[in-house]
Amino acid sequence: MKLTRRSVGSVVVVRVEEANAIDNLNREQFFDTMQLLINENPRVLVDLSKVDHMTSAAIGTLVALFRDASESGGTLKLVNLQEKLAALFEMTHLDTLFEIFDSEQAALQSFSKS
Repeated sequence: MKLTRRSVGSVVVVRVEEANAIDNLNREQFFDTMQLLINENPRVLVDLSKVDHMTSAAIGTLVALFRDASESGGTLKLVNLQEKLAALFEMTHLDTLFEIFDSEQAALQSFSKS
C-alpha cells in the first residue's frame, strides 16, 4: 500500500497511490496509517484519483476515519473520485456524510470556511 502525504497550510493531503490500497488485504494498514495522521492533524483531505473500486469494508473504514477526525475536532474530506466511485457514494448517500470535491484547490479552500 502506497500513500503520499504532504501538508498544505493546516491540512494534511493524503494521496492513495494504488487502486487497491484500501481493499480487504490492505484495509487495516490503511486504517492504522490514517489514524496516526488524524492523531497528528485531524484536518485531512484524501485524494482517491487512483482508486477505481472499493469494497463495503473499505467504505466502512473511511466512515470510521471520518468519525475519528470529527471527534478530534477536524474533518476528513474526499477529492478526485473516479466516476464509478462517485456514483457509489451517491447511491449509498455517503455524499451527504463526506464533503466530496472535484479539485484539490476547491477542497483546500473549503477547510478555511470550516
